Amino acid sequence: MATLEIAVLRDKSSERLFEDPYKLASFYGASEFLRMYGVEFSSLDVSSLTKAPEILDKYCLCIAPDLEFIHLDTVEALKRWIEAGGVLIATGFFARKTPQRPIEISAPPLNEYGDDLFKISEANITGNPEPDIGAYMNLFPAHKFFRDVRSLLPVLGVNPALKGSEESEKVGFLLDSNERLAGDLVIVNRYGDGLAVRLSARVFRTIGLLLSSCQWKELLWPGLKKAVNRIYLSLDRDGWSYIPVVDQICKFVYNIMDVLVSEKNGIGLIRKWFWPHQGDKPTKIVASVVHDVDSPNLEWIQMTHEFDEELGIPSTFYFLSHAKRREYPPVYEPIIFDENFIRVVKNLVDAGCEVTVHGQVTEKDDVLEERDNFVKAIGIKPTGVRMHFVLHSAERVRNYQEAGYEYDLSFYDNYHKGPGFFTFSTYPYHPLDPEKVEVMNILVGGPVLEDGVLCAEVLPRPWCYHGSWGKEALARGKFFVDMVESENGFLAINLHTHNINGTDPIRRCNRPKILKELIGYIRQKPGYLFTFPVNIFRWWRIRENVRVHLSYDNLGEVSVTVQNPTDQIVEGFTLHTRHLINGSPKLKVVSDEDGSFILLPPLNPGGKVTFKLSAKA
Repeated sequence: MATLEIAVLRDKSSERLFEDPYKLASFYGASEFLRMYGVEFSSLDVSSLTKAPEILDKYCLCIAPDLEFIHLDTVEALKRWIEAGGVLIATGFFARKTPQRPIEISAPPLNEYGDDLFKISEANITGNPEPDIGAYMNLFPAHKFFRDVRSLLPVLGVNPALKGSEESEKVGFLLDSNERLAGDLVIVNRYGDGLAVRLSARVFRTIGLLLSSCQWKELLWPGLKKAVNRIYLSLDRDGWSYIPVVDQICKFVYNIMDVLVSEKNGIGLIRKWFWPHQGDKPTKIVASVVHDVDSPNLEWIQMTHEFDEELGIPSTFYFLSHAKRREYPPVYEPIIFDENFIRVVKNLVDAGCEVTVHGQVTEKDDVLEERDNFVKAIGIKPTGVRMHFVLHSAERVRNYQEAGYEYDLSFYDNYHKGPGFFTFSTYPYHPLDPEKVEVMNILVGGPVLEDGVLCAEVLPRPWCYHGSWGKEALARGKFFVDMVESENGFLAINLHTHNINGTDPIRRCNRPKILKELIGYIRQKPGYLFTFPVNIFRWWRIRENVRVHLSYDNLGEVSVTVQNPTDQIVEGFTLHTRHLINGSPKLKVVSDEDGSFILLPPLNPGGKVTFKLSAKA
């Protein structure tokens, strides 16, 4: 019986050679992609392969994200593993610093998935870019590698691998003619019983850097900051600042993995679906309604709560909890210990709302003081935090984690100074701490549709959604809902309590009416779910912890074991494959244009379920 386990290769020894705070960007990008997409994987240090190459035998597919310095013995171990049936996906400058040739492709050049799947071109930017940064991948959407992926995607770094260059002996996979297909960014070749896949685009580095730059942009070295800014500028000028680039790149890589794995098992990848099912249908989009309470007006808070109750939606309130007036923001007086204020907040708690902190500070002692004020006044532990006008600070998210917050739903990239958040991802993710060189436990994201941005004071507001008035603002909001739905993602919609009174005389937008219309629009979507942000982030952690083991005997048949190692019942757990499948009569399988969804019954603590799936003819 063959297993369907996946490994991400990591070269810890070469990571220690650099002072680069983003030396983990490629490995982090690959790992976070698999976590977000619900694909089980292990981390494998390549140094272990020189002593025990048989470790590879348990894996069906390995990802090598930009491994330039791997030892020749490691390359030889990978060659033997591929020849025996393994699938290797290597990106960027794979084995460039390895002496002698890396992996030779002994068969004639065979790119059965298309001779020129996609080409590289310069990004549409001002000035002359350095080579290796600021490029677009021009895709051919008709191919199954590019299912549901846009025709143009930006990447931060490519390996040109031009034919006849001095580097041609060192870079990536060599064809037996020692030639590179100039411009090709995907080369798929058979090698023995396995497949060697080369992606010249540094896709995992792009994912890692884009996710990280939301929090740590000021730490980017000048050359990389310039490259990131060029991507932002080109996206914004071309009207693409709304594209969730990370999600699109993830989908592209997932498509490649799925097509290649389907050759092994006939079914393709089986992954943990993003969201819990709702009894008889999978969840395709998740939304939250949130309120930043910037004004101490208690009547507005109560009106907002009544408005939510009329809509029949759960809502979350974020309260300022400073005990003394600070320089920023200068207009908000501290009222956290006011008796009337405490009474109103506790009434919201009793009514079942999520109530937590609207942060203003970034330094550790101040963050802890904010948290402690909230606990002392309200008597409950805050769940998550939203920053009031995000301040880019390398310590901010780390201090939120140390303060015990479960999530950070701040609006990253201040829309006065940076690109729209939709440039990145519609899923929660674990941020990278470049100073400690580790992935943090706290979850951040996804995107927040701000009322103040949707109905912008200035048209267009630099960098962001280019918000507009009235009906145009509503149309823009629906556009973003559709975009998030296309990624099966998560969207939070924020209505400040001081905007509950109706039409804004300056912006000429009735924001509560726009919110009501957007709620109704989401309810027209199949498989929608409204819930609190804290429920979303807690589900994401549960989903990460549930283990899924796959194996296969025959082509078209896969054995699946799902195990719940947590101490709580897991309800709504869903598996997904892009392919149409059959299951046992007791197994609930729902198929539609997105593939097949396996809707599992509740998983008891420590329990597991085992079943078989087969491909439909």
